[in-house]
Amino acid sequence: MPSGETFQAEKTFGVKGPRTEDISLSVYKSDGTPAMQAGGTWLMCPNTTYHVYVNNNNTTCTTSNYNWTVPSAWTQYYTWQNMVSVNTNSSPGGPVSVTATTCCGNNATVISAYMGSAYNCGDYFLSFTPNPAAAETLLTIEQTSGEEKFDEKAEWELAVYDQSHSLKEKKSKLKGQEYKINTAGWKEGVYLVRVKYKNEVLQEKLVVKN
Repeated sequence: MPSGETFQAEKTFGVKGPRTEDISLSVYKSDGTPAMQAGGTWLMCPNTTYHVYVNNNNTTCTTSNYNWTVPSAWTQYYTWQNMVSVNTNSSPGGPVSVTATTCCGNNATVISAYMGSAYNCGDYFLSFTPNPAAAETLLTIEQTSGEEKFDEKAEWELAVYDQSHSLKEKKSKLKGQEYKINTAGWKEGVYLVRVKYKNEVLQEKLVVKN
């Protein structure tokens, strides 16, 4: 290298096992439907049963005898071959790792991943118009399908938290499907908006840009 210059390169690789790019996780609800994904991260809903599978696409280095490590807040029901059955309880997100016997005959960690949290998993979800917001935004409680109808007479609660998890705004006994949030004077950043409507807790991120 020329004088005074350095070069650094990094690569993640597996030791005594299949290549890391050949190992992946698949997540399905107990009814067989895939879990949600965002940016390649699996999103888990609270109080939901999932079947999590480890996939090995390396045909020359097989894996077997899987052992799972899941968040302590989850309930682990059972394992079967390359699958674990869990219930997320009230803490949907968290780290998951899998060890297995590899083609080299050793026991090694073949994959570690972090599961994201999803709270808009029921019959309703939140939307904002616009998002990002400058001076104000219109919050709307949307239905995920046409089967559930919004109850205009039902009261609901709103709470907004800033980046330091401090309560920014709180409203109770709101009615109607929409509510206008005044963001004038708020610092730029990402805010967490939480709505309690009937038996569901809905959460969504609101971006504020001045």
